[in-house]
Amino acid sequence: MLKLMGSDHFELPTQDSVRKACEHFDTDEETKLIEPALTDLFAKYPSNTSESQVLLKVVTLNDLYATRIPIHARNVPNVFDLAKCIPTLNVDQALKECSLQIVNTISTTQFHEKKRINRFAFATKYASWHKQDIYPMWDGRVQNYLTCLRKRHRTEWDNFSDGFPLSSNDWGYLEFHALIVRFRAHFNLTGVSFKNLDKFLWWHGRGNSGGSGMAAGQN
Repeated sequence: MLKLMGSDHFELPTQDSVRKACEHFDTDEETKLIEPALTDLFAKYPSNTSESQVLLKVVTLNDLYATRIPIHARNVPNVFDLAKCIPTLNVDQALKECSLQIVNTISTTQFHEKKRINRFAFATKYASWHKQDIYPMWDGRVQNYLTCLRKRHRTEWDNFSDGFPLSSNDWGYLEFHALIVRFRAHFNLTGVSFKNLDKFLWWHGRGNSGGSGMAAGQN
């Protein structure tokens, strides 16, 4: 669990603060290796019909973005379960149509005789790495930043959140996507890509977790 960042570290999003966060992200010792590696992998294997190719993407993304899906597990869904499942979900057509629901489908599909797990962080990142201009990511750092924003700048939060139930689990990707669209518009960042917003939220949502790297993903 990430700790909430101190008030001296909190920064509201502006064109300049997003630019600086992107510079920090792009020059970080870990992310400057992780990002081109994932870019190359998803460019090489853009489709989602081959179990072996999907497995490569699932395992690599899970490890480098720390989405905490076990490699081997009998009682909870593991990376092999996902690699077998994703090719059955018609993901490529959903991505072509820019379907937001496909994120919920990847996140909530359950497996016989295994514990019910919501893989929301993984699903948002998996979709994003196929279409970064359509799918913003969610993880513990995004939650951390938005929680701090609500706590320290409640008026700002209330002006765009539209009652978004941040502290509950009563929302899915359609609601989260709409929140980020409103967030971007409220702070006059409509010209900023979702990918660069991801970088800003990741950088400023680090809290006191320590270290750089991507190890802040959580389901």
